[in-house]
Amino acid sequence: MTHRYPLLPYLTGLITLLLLLPAGAGQSAGTGGADRAGILDAIAASPFHEPVHLTSAEGEREVRGDIHAILDAPLATLADTLGNVEDWCGILFLHLNVKACVYGDEPDGPGLTLYMGRKSYQDAEVVEQMRLDFYRDQAGEGLVAVRLQADRGPQGIRDVRLDLQAVPLDENRSLLHLHYTVGYGALARMAMGLYFAFGGRDRIGFTIVDRDPEGRPVHVDGIRGMIERNTVRFYFALKAYLREPDHDRLEIRLAHWFDLTERHPEQLREMDRDTYLAQKLREYENQVALQARGEEPAWP
Repeated sequence: MTHRYPLLPYLTGLITLLLLLPAGAGQSAGTGGADRAGILDAIAASPFHEPVHLTSAEGEREVRGDIHAILDAPLATLADTLGNVEDWCGILFLHLNVKACVYGDEPDGPGLTLYMGRKSYQDAEVVEQMRLDFYRDQAGEGLVAVRLQADRGPQGIRDVRLDLQAVPLDENRSLLHLHYTVGYGALARMAMGLYFAFGGRDRIGFTIVDRDPEGRPVHVDGIRGMIERNTVRFYFALKAYLREPDHDRLEIRLAHWFDLTERHPEQLREMDRDTYLAQKLREYENQVALQARGEEPAWP
């Protein structure tokens, strides 16, 4: 089928590459001390009907944001899962734009390669790739701290970082904080401008920025709207993976992620459930093949 806007399939993949990964600038997680009461109050007032508080901001050459959430998981469980690069591939693969994730150990340490493209099925051999180094903080008990980091990537992306920290709330629950920043150059900025002028102009995020004359909420759009959508998808991926971490329960995990996103169809619906499940199972076969070959990013 001929697309009405020929550039949109390329732009969609590029924008996804820019915004799929939350990435941290190394700032404090803000989950302890005097900040905790305010964070818990914000979570309690969340409009998500989920124990999660989301914020976002846009600069001239970067987009950034934070998500705080209460997870029904003890800190020891989070430490075992989030401290393992293989599990991160399992988490990130649930996102519909991730076509494959390959992990491994390099001389400089562990890392993973993401293969990212459009929402429809694509062979991992023909999509964009990004290598992220993986770091786990060994600060001690009572804190889980993980970073995924890429100083540069394809198509003008730079300074991609994910900083995730968690502290215990009680024996069965943890307070999670994700701080992220994604930098981009002139090429990516131009692509985003074109995308949001055409195919992405009606897409919205979660933050209410105004009310229309009838009093209905007006949600954030543009690049902030997209980073919010992908941040919530990532949060749901983490929830789904923690619920079904076994490798042989992939289809159940995929179904749970899809059902979580369906709670917010105005922001997150892209396809029907059967299409998503069939597509991801097919992409998983490609991922297994790539992992067996130990593929690396094609860009220098």
